[in-house]
Amino acid sequence: MISAIRKIDVFFNKHLVDKIAKYIIYGFGAVSVLILIAIIVFIVISGLPVFKEIGVFDFIFGTEWSVRNNTFGIFYMILGSLVVTALALAFSVVISIGCAILLAEIAPTGVRNVLRPLIELLAGIPSVVYGLIGLVILVPIIGEMKNGSGFSILAGGIVLALMVLPTIVSISEDAIRAVPRSYNQGALALGASKWQSLWHVILPAAKSGIIVSIILGAGRAIGETMALVMVIGNSFEMFTSIFDPARTMTTNIAMDANYAEGLHRDALFATATVLLFTILLINSLATVILNRKAKVNRSA
Repeated sequence: MISAIRKIDVFFNKHLVDKIAKYIIYGFGAVSVLILIAIIVFIVISGLPVFKEIGVFDFIFGTEWSVRNNTFGIFYMILGSLVVTALALAFSVVISIGCAILLAEIAPTGVRNVLRPLIELLAGIPSVVYGLIGLVILVPIIGEMKNGSGFSILAGGIVLALMVLPTIVSISEDAIRAVPRSYNQGALALGASKWQSLWHVILPAAKSGIIVSIILGAGRAIGETMALVMVIGNSFEMFTSIFDPARTMTTNIAMDANYAEGLHRDALFATATVLLFTILLINSLATVILNRKAKVNRSA
């Protein structure tokens, strides 16, 4: 009788602990979501005065940013953000996917154990260090090439390419490794070479994961600030080539935040709102692609 009571007591205590732990974990998740919602609401509300006074269309497609005249338009900054991000991806995607293929399929274990930590280390380097390297090395080289200052979209694109490389490599490698080994073995059994199997079987099967890595890399690049402030030139004028200076949404916020007040301050929050929803759109696109891939895998 006593042993039975003890067993019942242990049973209820175990389940009580499980319930408490479950609610604590749910609480942590709820706090994270509430913090995110609070940040979004605060940024949007702070930017509403600009959207009301200037208008959403005029603010997004306006081409003049004048604190003195209370005229704020961020179209050139949006273009600057998109172009420097596209340039960074153009430089980094091929190298990143090649590196992911090397780590996942080709490199021997010794090389892989050395190369992978080095790539992961790139992700841990502060952005200001990348900006300093770009300022000291890239900017003078580009300046000599074009007989200018060297502060340019090209410098920003190269620096961002280095910064997004670890993200694309890591996710692409995971996507390639997730392809069942039977795919490769079947292709080899049918007479394909290792390269043909890789190019025509493994990479197409890992395509969704690789696309997601590129999208997340774009989100990482478009949200970068400190490194770009140091190398891109921060010009309000419309650029005509990648050798011209420009200003992105993030660098605009960083450059003006210290002295902004009134409508100017609200304009920075409105810029942050546009940037926030751009990044949310990019991340949502990656999530949609991953969910479609998961559905295809379950149906298969």
